Amino acid sequence: MTTDPADELAADSAKRSHAALFTPIARIVHVLICGIPIIVTFIGLFLPYFQIRTPDSAGTPISWATASQIQGSARPFISTLVFLALALVPLVLQFFDRKMPSNLLLGSSSFGLIAGGVALGNVAVNLEPGNIRWVEYNGFILERGIGFGLILAGAVGLIAAGMVLIARVWAAIRRREHILAQQ
Repeated sequence: MTTDPADELAADSAKRSHAALFTPIARIVHVLICGIPIIVTFIGLFLPYFQIRTPDSAGTPISWATASQIQGSARPFISTLVFLALALVPLVLQFFDRKMPSNLLLGSSSFGLIAGGVALGNVAVNLEPGNIRWVEYNGFILERGIGFGLILAGAVGLIAAGMVLIARVWAAIRRREHILAQQ
């Protein structure tokens, strides 16, 4: 029994439209590009963001994770943590792209960019504590900790990584559409 060449071409085309957008190496590159800023920002959430001390003491470190224990707000910690989790979505979805539309991967690729924007916004809002004058008036010294630098660097890295991931996904979708159009 012979098969119609048009049917074979249609079956081959259907298979290719659901083929992986990225090679395994490209997927690992995406995980590294986006994963490193996510990890840096995540670690920064738990390290001292501020350190309040007196001239003769080592001081008390305050991180975003512990700010609510000293009458601070947990909003920067929670919102940044939620958006960091969302930034992981496109990294996981790229391994399952045979079972989903390309537009879903393209749309979710913006999560890294959004997570970086949220973290950077939280850094801008929390550049100094609200009671800075009270702290300085009472003889305390306020210093930024390593958490501040890590969150800031991670946020900027996430914005850059998000833009790179969006561009790479867009290019891969265009490349696949071009190949399908030639068939």
